[in-house]
Amino acid sequence: MTKEITYLIYMWDKIANCFEFKLILALFAGMLGYLFDPTQYLALLALFLLILGDFIFGIFAAKTTGMTITSAKFYRTPIKIAVYFSLIAICHISEYTLPVMIGFLDETMTGFLAATELLSILEKAGIMGYAIPRKLLNQLEKYKTDC
Repeated sequence: MTKEITYLIYMWDKIANCFEFKLILALFAGMLGYLFDPTQYLALLALFLLILGDFIFGIFAAKTTGMTITSAKFYRTPIKIAVYFSLIAICHISEYTLPVMIGFLDETMTGFLAATELLSILEKAGIMGYAIPRKLLNQLEKYKTDC
């Protein structure tokens, strides 16, 4: 066990002192600052947590109904994260070309995607046998179709 810890510390030291690693990390951080609105970081974190919540509720709902869980279904979550955050980034970049809509497109997209995930979580909770307010589901469904 001590040998593995020593090796991990050694590897971390090599990575942390690597110029290329620091350069890539700095470029990535710069891209994130450009691709996403800095005032929306909490909303983006909330969306990410909703996606993870949907994933977890999906597993429990599948177990409740006896549905088999395949690796293809697991693979959909990382693809969903990539697609959702790409859509938000595209909306944010589009705001630079549409000065009239600054602060509108990416917030609307984030809200729509968050409502979609919340609706999915509530539906899966209903499948698991928990009482879900029908009025709330109807409002979320209405919001989703109106956008």
